[in-house]
Amino acid sequence: MTSKGKSRRRGGRQGRGTSYKYLGIVATRSGSERFKHKNLAKWGGWNLTELAVDKLAKTCQEVALATDYKRDEVGDIGNASFFVRPHTLNGGDVPYQYVVKWLYTMYYEKNTDFDALMCLFTTNPMITIDNIREAQKRFEDNKMDILRSYDDNGVENGLYIMKTKVLAERWLYDVYTGSINLPGHEIHTKAELKRIYKNALFNS
Repeated sequence: MTSKGKSRRRGGRQGRGTSYKYLGIVATRSGSERFKHKNLAKWGGWNLTELAVDKLAKTCQEVALATDYKRDEVGDIGNASFFVRPHTLNGGDVPYQYVVKWLYTMYYEKNTDFDALMCLFTTNPMITIDNIREAQKRFEDNKMDILRSYDDNGVENGLYIMKTKVLAERWLYDVYTGSINLPGHEIHTKAELKRIYKNALFNS
């Protein structure tokens, strides 16, 4: 488990050991119905948004958070760029890739280019920094366009990487892509979060 300390660095020229330049993306919204404000739920000394941002800051050259929360509500995101999601992209039925496309457009218009986008959901805190680096290595070594993570049951569980050319060429990304098996699954209830956190403490 990642521990929270006062000397964390986020953003900048991190992500060493990779040949690609990555933009790390965390996209959240406040409108969860089953678990209110789950993206700000506590995980040890962090909230889940802080935790995801920190992991990407240690594996990507830049990090961006897109959310409908206010800046002072999300906690310590260090040097990550903060973007307010448009109202039209805040609904529960809005495809995640639409938010990613919108966010990357913000960078593209400023002539800030990246080789790939690394998207990490806040709702699977069991994905570690080492897991992310493993995924990056597989993505680069196999020259993939897209890579998604899955749990032991074959269900997507919170991480995907795509080359920026995928977004430049089309709005949606393919269903059939490269894959990697990573720990954990997406959390949907408060009871589930407590159980997983308790298990993580026991096994740490």
